[in-house]
Amino acid sequence: MVNLFFEIRRGVPLNLQADMKISNSDIGNVMIEVHKQCEDENIRLLIEIFLERAGDNWFEMLGRGSSLTKKPQRSEISVEARPQVKNQVVPQEAALSKPRLIYRGQVVEY
Repeated sequence: MVNLFFEIRRGVPLNLQADMKISNSDIGNVMIEVHKQCEDENIRLLIEIFLERAGDNWFEMLGRGSSLTKKPQRSEISVEARPQVKNQVVPQEAALSKPRLIYRGQVVEY
């Protein structure tokens, strides 16, 4: 959370950084105000993640709902069939060769 806070603070404009202090007891409301004023979508997403992790309904105070925590429904997931490989021919050399061990850039026989 602390790393996320400082990443957000680094990305917002200087005029918005003045109120952003990690020791601020009202940091949730400050983040909501920065979210409203900031135009950078990446910073807005980071603020949403921060408020979601903060709990206590901070994320709902943005008025966006819980779009980040929405899990896809079973009907939304498309399962693509993988092509089946039958009777794949393995070269004789690859089947009989030993695995190589590389230690500090040198091939080691074992």
